[in-house]
Amino acid sequence: MVTELCLKGPRIAGSYYKDERTEESMKDGWLYTGDIVTVDSEGCIKSADRTKDLIKSGGEWISSVDLKNALMWHDKVLEASVVAVPHEK
Repeated sequence: MVTELCLKGPRIAGSYYKDERTEESMKDGWLYTGDIVTVDSEGCIKSADRTKDLIKSGGEWISSVDLKNALMWHDKVLEASVVAVPHEK
């Protein structure tokens, strides 16, 4: 299963101090971390990506981190960066 990591508990802050991110990050007492995780059949959680690093293209979500890592495997690539650019489609 792939999902966003959400946290709730007595040690989780209820808001960010003087920060507008509170509204998007806190919902019904849950902190939406922005971290995309996978959960295996045994319940183990593994960090996979960040929601802010995902790019929507052609109706699909693409991980900019995975794309950058794939580019870096090529022996002729010394550095790589992936940036989303708006398109009229």
